[in-house]
Amino acid sequence: MSKIIAPIPPHSKNRIESISDEVGELHPILRRLFRAMGYQAVEYTHGPTEQGADFVLTDFDPRLKNNKYIGVIAKTSRILGNTVDIENQIIQCSSRRFIENGKKEVRISGIFVVTTKSISHNAERSIHEKYATQSVDFFDRDRLVELINEYMPDFWYDIPSDLGEYLTYLRVKNEQNDKALSIISNKEVDYIKQDVVKFDEDFYSNRSRHRIVKRELVDLESEILDHKFIFMEGNIGSGKSKLLRRLIAYYSSPDSYKKHDTIPIFSTFRELFDSYNCDINNLIRESLSGISDSVNIHDKKILIVIDGFDEKILGYEERAKILGHFRDQSDYGKKHVLIASRYLFTNSVSPNALKTAKRYEVAPLSTKQLIKYMESICKSFNVHNRLLEDIKKSHLMKDIPRSPIAAIILAQLLQETGQDLPSNLTELYSKYIELALGRWDMQKGIRSQKEYDIIENVLMHFASECVDNQIQVTTIAGFKALIHKYCSSRQLGISENEIFDLISERSDIIVVNNSVNEVLFKHRSFAEFLYAKHMIRNQNYNVDSSAFNVYWTNIHFFSFGILKDAPTQLRRLYGITPKNDSEKFLKSIYISDYLMAAYQTPYNLIEEGVELAAKSYGELYFSITENKSELLNNLPKMVLLYIFQLMFRNNYNYDFLKNALESAGINIASSNLDFSPYSLFFLDTALIEEDREGNFKMLMDACGTAVPTDLALAIRHETKNDKTTYDAVKKNNKRVQRIINNKDSVISLSKLYDIPIKDLSVKGKVR
Repeated sequence: MSKIIAPIPPHSKNRIESISDEVGELHPILRRLFRAMGYQAVEYTHGPTEQGADFVLTDFDPRLKNNKYIGVIAKTSRILGNTVDIENQIIQCSSRRFIENGKKEVRISGIFVVTTKSISHNAERSIHEKYATQSVDFFDRDRLVELINEYMPDFWYDIPSDLGEYLTYLRVKNEQNDKALSIISNKEVDYIKQDVVKFDEDFYSNRSRHRIVKRELVDLESEILDHKFIFMEGNIGSGKSKLLRRLIAYYSSPDSYKKHDTIPIFSTFRELFDSYNCDINNLIRESLSGISDSVNIHDKKILIVIDGFDEKILGYEERAKILGHFRDQSDYGKKHVLIASRYLFTNSVSPNALKTAKRYEVAPLSTKQLIKYMESICKSFNVHNRLLEDIKKSHLMKDIPRSPIAAIILAQLLQETGQDLPSNLTELYSKYIELALGRWDMQKGIRSQKEYDIIENVLMHFASECVDNQIQVTTIAGFKALIHKYCSSRQLGISENEIFDLISERSDIIVVNNSVNEVLFKHRSFAEFLYAKHMIRNQNYNVDSSAFNVYWTNIHFFSFGILKDAPTQLRRLYGITPKNDSEKFLKSIYISDYLMAAYQTPYNLIEEGVELAAKSYGELYFSITENKSELLNNLPKMVLLYIFQLMFRNNYNYDFLKNALESAGINIASSNLDFSPYSLFFLDTALIEEDREGNFKMLMDACGTAVPTDLALAIRHETKNDKTTYDAVKKNNKRVQRIINNKDSVISLSKLYDIPIKDLSVKGKVR
């Protein structure tokens, strides 16, 4: 979205003109303004040794990759016909000078003449004629008002100077990060607003609830300050970080500050963990240390926004402890804590701290939203309409995640290549990274194969450094040291500086930010893909229990996707013994992703994986309801059943797995295990989307009238509004309805919806 600039407030020119001749009043304003305008450094040089310039600005040129230096001459008087004073300062500016406390000698290549009053046309013309070979720009009162209004609008508000400077700094840094990390730079493509929904466990809460209620959308900007502790989750590429940057942009604006009286602070979880020992109060003190006593911080609301809670390898217990610490800290004072993360906890397998948190989810794009966004991107990229129609009809639109990042990557691929569509997410990433690193340029004769291979290998090593050491960024010097380490043991025929320059050009996936001395991947998933590719290429890929740890799951997913045919790896995955019931549940969930990624594996192994997952789901649910596991026994039975079936349905409802679901049902039905009915129920729910007349056929054929009570009720919930269903299902629903009509039975059944499993002592079957 283009930047929205508010109208210039009335009397702003008078306010600028009223700035006194005192140095202490004008210079802090200019220092803030130039910082807000994005200059890399603003050095105050006013004084007896200023050599004509009150400030020296350092301006980085991204095209030439070097710095330019600009001298600022500041005045609070009119500049009319007599310009001798300014001319003398311009002459002094041409001398070489030292900056950075005498550490660096530079020469000024441009000059800004700034005044809070007016500048006559004759004065401008006279100076330009005398110094025609020099770059001299004039900023009078009117121009100064426009710049202040655009870059530091808080100046017009009654906001203390040091607080205004902090908000401006945060806003500018946030804008720079947003621009640097944006995968799509085309300004014609509108920002797609993600739907944020409330996390809700109140499913099947009573006998009248026979359908799923649509999730409630929320306006996070307006709701965020109504709660003290907020946890927001979303899938890879769902736009969590983008959403947080939008929130920071909103709350760092002067309008928002005046409206909410709230000071925002942003931190990554890694920074909070490594630098502040997860102490939010230390973060607040450090972040707001430059704000004077004129602002009573304790009287202000403080919004702490923490991104990437998942981007640290931690065990469940340690994560739970940290979340509890955050929640406890948010209880005191006027602090509001918002934490964003990829999905770490299944709906109810979550730490106690989240039981009292306000939980939200970044919802996947609807098919309509995804197509609309694709249309917007493709239109701006001039992608042919016929190709866009092919996309809408392709299986890829059904299989790729309904996320902004997937849509952007796909659209950019189409723009650059117009080639056939990728078949799945891994291939989508593979083709996109080939595009970003220049393989298709190489095919056009622009790049050599050698250069492409070197760039890819260096970035795979960088991805390994990031993932193994749990870091997101490194310094430019650190990145160059990595290049040196790679090159020192090889004869490549290309200099290290050339490699660095080539990688710097690959800005679609990598950011080399000279202004803050950082190198990082634009999105964590790029590092995860390259890490997986590096392991596969070097035959270092090993399937172990990390496949069920959220930090590593995407890497395992990409690894299976790169292999495609992975019988050995899947057998190892199946053979991993979970350490506890929680890991057993996670194993059953993640298996589906790995099966879909390794889609060229012999299908009998795919069937084996689906059967293993269905048995695990059934066995674990049965164990919990028999009070043999404490994993989720604080939930009512029907709530637990809904959560289990929903997760199994969402993870295994794929055309590719249909035959495996049916094969698993045949084997489980013949096994006659105690938990078999539950496994069959979960398998049936994954097949229910086909709208077939025989819904729940596998379960009903195996159990007949001996269907457990909870499953009988669930079948009725799922099929009550169906026009045609299997005869056995119709009979089941009639039996359940008779029981519901019996008041005594209703009281008994209500316990399944309202009383935690650990408090239930009676379990029965529908008679």
